[in-house]
Amino acid sequence: MNLSSLASHGQRLWWSFHYRGLGMTLLSCLANVFSFTDRDWYWKYKEHHFDRRHGLDTGGLIPIEALDLNSDDQQRGWGYMATQPEWFHLTLSQQKIDFQNYNFIDFGSGKGRTLLLASEYPFARIIGVELSGQLHQVARQNLSVWQESRNVVAQMSATHADATQFKLPAGPCVLYFFNPFKASVLEHVLENIMASYKAAPRHLVLIYANPTAKHVVDRCELFTQTACLDREPATVIYEARPDKFESK
Repeated sequence: MNLSSLASHGQRLWWSFHYRGLGMTLLSCLANVFSFTDRDWYWKYKEHHFDRRHGLDTGGLIPIEALDLNSDDQQRGWGYMATQPEWFHLTLSQQKIDFQNYNFIDFGSGKGRTLLLASEYPFARIIGVELSGQLHQVARQNLSVWQESRNVVAQMSATHADATQFKLPAGPCVLYFFNPFKASVLEHVLENIMASYKAAPRHLVLIYANPTAKHVVDRCELFTQTACLDREPATVIYEARPDKFESK
């Protein structure tokens, strides 16, 4: 095990102690041991612990064919899978930004779990964009339950919309993509982001998890890859900075 791997494990333990306490950290370690012999049990534990703890419905795997989308829209994206909280917090903790000056936008926000996780950071605004009305309604209910049970600083909203038509809010943004759609759709979304940036240049951070259409972002002149995180799911970080872009 190299120093980088040790540092990664240490960071995960710190996050777990900080957010879950000693008891749940020990249980999580036990779950990881069992994962080598019982993958189904491990998956159910990791996937549903967050919902059980908070009284939510954000987990599960839903194939694209089971969503309330027409046949054309089903060809544009992938099914639903929720972001794992531990992975999300590890990823966000590595972003050296002043969160209160940034908006957080989740493209393909599904049941809204990532919006809830993002609310643990002092973002100016947190916005989810989801095409499926079925998932959008669940997300609205989850946001309602979440906001009633805690003091959320940021403005939170779930938007039922086509991501290719969504206009970015003013100000710096963290753009979150958990592989929500295929390359052709991602191209149109990036075109909108480019247009918004040219109208008002500002710092943008793009987090792309499970990047099956990475080549689309790579050839977008706006973004420069700044990191590739060595964990599951594979994640690539891009940034757009006014000084670099305008000097091209």
